[in-house]
Amino acid sequence: MAGTRRDRRRGNGLVLSRHKLKLFILFVVVIASLIFINNYLRRSAKEPIEPDHKGQQSPDFQGGQNNEQQQLEYPVNVGGGLDQNVGELSYSDDNNEVDDVVHGQDQEKEKENSREDTEGMQGIGNTGEDGKTHEAGSLQQNIETNGKSQDGKLTENSNTAMEEDREQHHDEEDENVNGVKEKQDGKETSKEGEEDKINTVDEDQTGDASKNEVNKDAEDNNKIQDQTNENKIGNAEDNLKTIQEVDKLENENKETVNAGDDEQEKKQLNGKPVIDDIQVKVQGSEEQKGQDNTVGTAAEDKTNEENLAGIQKGQNTEKQIDGINDVNKHILVVPQTSKEELKDVDQDQKDNPGGNVSPEEEKSQLEPVQDDNMIDKAAEGHNDPNELEREKEVIGMKSTEDLTNQQEENNNDLEVIQGKDDAAEQDKTNTGNDGNKELIGETGMQPVETNQVDEEHKMTDTHDVLENKGVENNVLGDNNDSEIKTDGKEELTGEGNLGNTQEKQSQEQAQVAGNSRDNLDIGGETGKDSIEAKLQGSQCVIPELSSRFDCHPEESPTQEVCEHRGCCWNPLESVHPSRNRPPDCYYPTNFPSYSGTEETYTEYGYQVNLERNTATHYGNDIMQLQMDVAMETNSRLHIKIFDPKNRRYEVPLYTPSVTHKSTSQSYTREVGKSPFSIRVKRAVTEKVLFDTSISTFIFSDQFIQISTALPSNFLYGLGENLSPLLLDLNWTNKTLWARDITPKLNRNLYGAHPFYMVMEGDGNAHGVLLFNSNAMDVIMQPMPALTYRTIGGILDFYMFLGPSPNEVIQQYTEVIGRPFMPPYWSLGFHICRYGYNSLEKTREVVEQTRAAGIPQDVQWNDIDSLDRFMDFTYDPKSYSHLPEFVDELHKNDQKYIVVFDPAISSNQPKGTYPPLDELLSDDSMIIKNVSGGLLIAQVWPEETVFPDFTNPKTMTWWTDQILRFHEKIPFDGAWNDMNEPSSFVHGSFSGCPDDNKYENPPYLPGVSGGSLINQTICMSARHKWNPHYDVHNLYGVSQSMATYGALLKLGKRPFVLSRSTFPSSGKYAAHWTGDIISTWEHMYYTIPSILNFNMFGIPMVGADICGFYGNTTEQLCQRWHQLGAFYPFSRNHNFFKANDQHPTVFSEAMQNSTKKALMTRYSLLPYLYTLFYKAHTDGTPVVRPLFFEYPKDVETYAIDKQFLWGEALMITPVLQEDAVTVDAYFPDGAWYDYHTGAKVHTGKVKLDAPLDTINLHIRGGHIIPEQVPAMTTQASRNNIFGLIVAMSYAATADGCVFLDDGETVDSIDKKLYTMITFNVSDTGISSTVLHHGYPGTESLVLDYIRVLGVAGKPHIVETNGHPLNHSYDEATQVLYITEMALPMHKPFEIKVAFS
Repeated sequence: MAGTRRDRRRGNGLVLSRHKLKLFILFVVVIASLIFINNYLRRSAKEPIEPDHKGQQSPDFQGGQNNEQQQLEYPVNVGGGLDQNVGELSYSDDNNEVDDVVHGQDQEKEKENSREDTEGMQGIGNTGEDGKTHEAGSLQQNIETNGKSQDGKLTENSNTAMEEDREQHHDEEDENVNGVKEKQDGKETSKEGEEDKINTVDEDQTGDASKNEVNKDAEDNNKIQDQTNENKIGNAEDNLKTIQEVDKLENENKETVNAGDDEQEKKQLNGKPVIDDIQVKVQGSEEQKGQDNTVGTAAEDKTNEENLAGIQKGQNTEKQIDGINDVNKHILVVPQTSKEELKDVDQDQKDNPGGNVSPEEEKSQLEPVQDDNMIDKAAEGHNDPNELEREKEVIGMKSTEDLTNQQEENNNDLEVIQGKDDAAEQDKTNTGNDGNKELIGETGMQPVETNQVDEEHKMTDTHDVLENKGVENNVLGDNNDSEIKTDGKEELTGEGNLGNTQEKQSQEQAQVAGNSRDNLDIGGETGKDSIEAKLQGSQCVIPELSSRFDCHPEESPTQEVCEHRGCCWNPLESVHPSRNRPPDCYYPTNFPSYSGTEETYTEYGYQVNLERNTATHYGNDIMQLQMDVAMETNSRLHIKIFDPKNRRYEVPLYTPSVTHKSTSQSYTREVGKSPFSIRVKRAVTEKVLFDTSISTFIFSDQFIQISTALPSNFLYGLGENLSPLLLDLNWTNKTLWARDITPKLNRNLYGAHPFYMVMEGDGNAHGVLLFNSNAMDVIMQPMPALTYRTIGGILDFYMFLGPSPNEVIQQYTEVIGRPFMPPYWSLGFHICRYGYNSLEKTREVVEQTRAAGIPQDVQWNDIDSLDRFMDFTYDPKSYSHLPEFVDELHKNDQKYIVVFDPAISSNQPKGTYPPLDELLSDDSMIIKNVSGGLLIAQVWPEETVFPDFTNPKTMTWWTDQILRFHEKIPFDGAWNDMNEPSSFVHGSFSGCPDDNKYENPPYLPGVSGGSLINQTICMSARHKWNPHYDVHNLYGVSQSMATYGALLKLGKRPFVLSRSTFPSSGKYAAHWTGDIISTWEHMYYTIPSILNFNMFGIPMVGADICGFYGNTTEQLCQRWHQLGAFYPFSRNHNFFKANDQHPTVFSEAMQNSTKKALMTRYSLLPYLYTLFYKAHTDGTPVVRPLFFEYPKDVETYAIDKQFLWGEALMITPVLQEDAVTVDAYFPDGAWYDYHTGAKVHTGKVKLDAPLDTINLHIRGGHIIPEQVPAMTTQASRNNIFGLIVAMSYAATADGCVFLDDGETVDSIDKKLYTMITFNVSDTGISSTVLHHGYPGTESLVLDYIRVLGVAGKPHIVETNGHPLNHSYDEATQVLYITEMALPMHKPFEIKVAFS
């Protein structure tokens, strides 16, 4: 029909010949047959495809199109997949190789269930057999509606079964570990964002056969279409000539089917498979509510759509032929091809533009044209705006002549649509909290009241208003949208100017402002139609590759998509394809951005309003923003950019606020108005620290991007991940998203810390925190620069000007909270193992360690001690006498720690598990699915629910459970594991809603597993604070708050260990580096990890000594115990399938060296405890990189195989197998061997490293307190004190010691402590008691002093006229003073005189 309409418009009066009429009838019959076959294949489909959680978002994936779209299900003939039934669950392991079937059921039964689901699926949601949504009620009801398979069967829940499952899970884990051990050189690389694999079960043959059958139908259909095209060629020669003159017309829905490419990987993400070379992308979020809307193969639906396009054109009808609507919700994206292949494709387009579409139809098709006076217009006679969407996606191109004829008419349409857009803008609803932050109890949590989205009644927030408008108004916005408002000159408010780069960009912006239509083909306001630039050469000429900023961060960019975004395409053919390379698609210098108003001054700083006139390709841009700048202190600047009209989600953790600006600042700031940018300088040096003018700024609903230049290449922080301390700026990405996974180089791990520090190259340092908890990528490039990409929240920057590294961390922890003060006993040695499996084995380890003379303070048990892995229980058989065992530990001055995973077993009969009964009594304490029912996931106790720790009621319930369990087992500390939160089913048992915007954001950060829900719960899950999408990264810290608050009720200083962390976690919990592997490489990586967490404000951090996974060797474990003795948190812990690795299982020589290292630790505990006091009171790190103390020594900037305790003690471990020497670097100054007291040379030195010794060195100018060690910290605390005095070259030294009872809560605030300082002067050594509030100090005595670096033998050593015993070692120049017996609580002065 397209041809007749076109000819009627031309007035040719074309009449089809009889021959052509026959062909046309044949064509219609074939099409009808294909539709019938397509529907038949759908009805006969046996299994829907389960989300693979592996595929990446497509380059132009547009989230949030329409929240009312029906669920898309894919029949089995599309490809393999895993049924979403409860009956088959997979646990995807960290290295993407573990895929255990936790609940295996008969395959035939599964296929029968799937067939029933395909014929009439009730939707992904919390539904029962009646198809209705069930709210939380009785235990049985909750289990029926949330925790069962679709055939209504629940699996048996037994401890034995779960042990077998866990063994299966870790069998392949061991294989993975062995693979890692074979590559200990550390040069193994992995594709960023490595994806978890979900196995398909017995579907390959069925899927392949069905797919081949459909492909054959598609080929037959193409042949018929080709014949039709051939008959119409004669009438289209003039059209073809016109089309050839168009300069590389973009085809939004171009597809290339390469039947011979069997190696093309079939990716799937949330149920959207890739079929051969065609990647199917769903437009927008797709929450399903029990509606059946299946889609066949993309090739089949595409053919149907093309052949029926003419029938659909010009009609305003809601009834669509089956399959057409579904295809309209997809984009078919051509994979990236070589330049030669592109040439062939271009030639094919010239020979037959539009593929199977005839040239006559081709000319009538709608296509954006890059022409000075052309804007893409809606087709004539289309009253249904949805048909405009379909026409652009289905049809190929439209001639310049036709577009010109329609321009005037559609300009009128644009005015009407613009009015609708303005009305929609006013209807935006509030989706965030109500603003005011207030503390909850003692923990510092704040409620966030939001207009929670009721998915059951459809979403009506800003996103959805714009989203629906984008579907209806698939035409271009008003011409003014393309203009960039400017006065022709770039003026800066504030001091200075933005430099040559900013001026150049501003000039280019000004040049295009007057006639921006010449350069830009602009999409609608929602960004559904991306900016399309007719780029001038100068705008894409970026002299330095390092200065390109990626415009297509999704995988596999193409020139077509790149230029459709209005960006520059210049591929680097000589560079091997890799993510570590400059981008092929990058932003031009004139890419539209925000413009800013004049500054409005406020009491705390100033305010700037921002506005943009052009939408971006990610959609739902927030066109008006506000920037508040608060000059909070002399060294702290707070910059906040947010939506002033609609409250958006903000991190609901406490931070200090100010009401007025500081009287002086160590920084200056400059604001660029058009385009908007902000620059921050250090006032003294005028060095630029933060500069956003280098690239474009985007702020849309679910994609926020901002870049900044860096003053140097010395960048640190941005965790949690496994990496060297000094970050690699060679096009690397740090993804911040909490994930249960075995650590591997540069993958996102258990916590998220969007904080970085930069050494500026001149000794100064600064830090930046982006206080945002949404999933985030931070991309680093060698310019040097970095780019933030986050998918929610706001931009909330804190900048800390230092200028020293230690001061930066002090200022940072002033905002996020100072670290908790640990109990003294927690500084001792800990032993744990997953897999003791009995109390007898646990007791045996403790007794063997004690008999070997190896100090131990704490014994732990993992989940194998629990009754069926359930919290607040212990195994009544294997651990029946656990209470008595804990009492035995206490009698020996030892402690016991239990594990509390957050997941609570949900399938226990009512009345048998009180924690569950009490939790269900008020289901507001439980995380809900989007429908309001309980979200059922799976962790170790099988079916589980997750407490919502953002609800104060939940914190009360959690406290009650802990206190009640403490009455049974008098434990001393708590271990929060699996709290990312981790789930062995992706999302939930009932899946996640596909049409929800939180499940399908337009941009997917580089998360492990390729999906946000991989190994965790649904993003749409409901917390009291906000959807899980926003607060996922906060789950660990929220549990830490609850656990810390509960332990406070016991009356002693809490100790909590948490795997998942976020800024402020250090206020409540310690951390360990997770499930590392027993390799030399992983032992090394624990050092930068521990240094990073000290920068993150969590100084109580350690790693599993000897590794968690895999079998260690004696030498590795020996060296690791030496290193681990100097972790702030020192614990040996490993996996049940690995060999025992506690010290006493090895040789006597190994046991002796471990004892030596740990006894040294126990000797130095007074010094370590004093460092924790300083961290708690002023935020100074406990463990530090060398550059923290030597910021002007560039040699120290990359050192991460040595580290410092505080200012004074350097640790240099052996990190290579069979090594008996170790390379070390000593900065300028005096350094002494801890063991011998001998002075060492500065610079690069090779040290002897015998197998039984770790190298320790003391820095001159410092005094370190120590104590004679014993088997426990409590026994050590009663022993005599000593001092190690390390003289500087100027013959000076000082130090201090903090003393209290080690367990009283708030002993510092209550003044129940003693603080003593020590000093060396010309006359001798003296002490000063600054405060004496700890009575126990009166029983402590100072008995000996070692003075290092004494040039000669002294003539007099006395105190108060009484001579003291002393000796002098001339070889090492060490003075020993002994048998002093001086009371610690009284000041003393020791006179040392030389003849």
